[in-house]
Amino acid sequence: MAKTEDEIAREKEQVQKMIGAKGAMEAAIKRIERLEAAISHAECILSDMRGKVGEGLYVKTFYHPRTRGDGEQTISLREQISYAQGVLEAVK
Repeated sequence: MAKTEDEIAREKEQVQKMIGAKGAMEAAIKRIERLEAAISHAECILSDMRGKVGEGLYVKTFYHPRTRGDGEQTISLREQISYAQGVLEAVK
């Protein structure tokens, strides 16, 4: 059974859509790989920093683990680094 010109045109259009979808998926996968590498690198940096930061260092921040959203707090820099490590670990 021979295909009509309309059927052939529809199939060609579907193939082009699939090629476009494949390209979009490949781009998304590459982006995910870059994000995973960046998260891993950031974790290494934070781990290194946490081990080298002195005990008596504090930072004022709105982004802290104790009372998020309750305003600026002064907290230990080590505690803040641990919090950041936890945030990154949660997305792995």
